[in-house]
Amino acid sequence: MKSKPKTYTVNGEKHTLSEWSEITGISYGTLYNRIYVYGYSPKQAILTPPTIRLRNMPEDYRYLKHIWEVMRYRSADIMSKRWYNSFDTFYNWCIDNGWKMKQTLVRKDTTKGWLPSNVIFCDPDDTFRYRHKNPNRKKHLTYDGKNNNSAEFWAEKFGYSKASFYTLISKYERETGEKVTDISQIKHKFRRLYTYNGETHTLAEWSRISGIYFQTLWFRIFKKGWSIDKAINTPTK
Repeated sequence: MKSKPKTYTVNGEKHTLSEWSEITGISYGTLYNRIYVYGYSPKQAILTPPTIRLRNMPEDYRYLKHIWEVMRYRSADIMSKRWYNSFDTFYNWCIDNGWKMKQTLVRKDTTKGWLPSNVIFCDPDDTFRYRHKNPNRKKHLTYDGKNNNSAEFWAEKFGYSKASFYTLISKYERETGEKVTDISQIKHKFRRLYTYNGETHTLAEWSRISGIYFQTLWFRIFKKGWSIDKAINTPTK
């Protein structure tokens, strides 16, 4: 004898899962998984709204959602808490302040965080002009109190791009509240550098220069204990 479908009572109404699916607009599979896979109670499974599918949302919503997710992933420590905690807050602020489709967000002052007072909208082609308005580009630094040179000079010497070096200085100043005047203040933050034939680069840069896979160089130096000279000069099989 065929058994009757199981029924679920919520707020005084009694229906099968299929019937609840038709009433709520939530797919049968979602209701089933909520109850039997994720451990929801029938009431919780039926009354919890369906998840919004991003592909069904307007284009501007999806575009800003992507920007917001990138900001949360890369810049969580300098992002407005209200924006970090709520995409809707971020979205509404952008729309209310004149954001247009395809525009991106940049910081007016790169030494400060992603805050409503420090953010402007611009077209993708204009981002370079704004992103390099970093006051650290004019900064002059010493090294152990000697050799006063520009930040650009030290960036090249220690194997950094100018933008990356400015960002390193800005991040240190934000975290500590100190102004960087000497390289020794931030040297512990540097990537590991290797000097070979009078040139100094990171391992990734030596990989590009020598044509040897990064993993091969890393294995030779850190697993086999080779010097950088031997790691670069020994041909791969």
